Amino acid sequence: MKKLQPPVFVVYDGECPFCIRWVRWIAKTGSVNSTFFVPGKSEAGEWLVKRFSLAGLIDKTIVVISDEQAYIKSEAVCALLNLRGGLWKAFAVFCLFPRRWLDGIYLAVAAHRQHLSRNNSCRLPLTEPPLSIITTVAAMKKLSSWPDELRHSGTRNGK
Repeated sequence: MKKLQPPVFVVYDGECPFCIRWVRWIAKTGSVNSTFFVPGKSEAGEWLVKRFSLAGLIDKTIVVISDEQAYIKSEAVCALLNLRGGLWKAFAVFCLFPRRWLDGIYLAVAAHRQHLSRNNSCRLPLTEPPLSIITTVAAMKKLSSWPDELRHSGTRNGK
């Protein structure tokens, strides 16, 4: 997998406690200072869904967007492991397995994610650690050099 180019947008289900914990985990390192988190149901999230033809995916998968390319399912997780760096980057060796296997594992975890969270409250504050959360299209466009009409639209993993 190629190195993600900043800015990196991580679109997640902002109502899912498991997803919110994942976002916190990603943010625990200084290597993500050009990573911005976008709740899927925010204005910015809906804009990205439309731009990258991700309808119906945001409540089922985390999406990583970098350099006008969207990564979903296990490919998004692999991208985040590489981004995280340190010892966690070693886990990216699992990304060498066939994508179909990895996506199968990803989908099994995603199907049970509500049960995997110790606290099923959806109102988990995102203040620890401090996160760069983007909710508006205007804020997101200031961070990226994307033209109004993207040259490449779509995902690497399909739908």
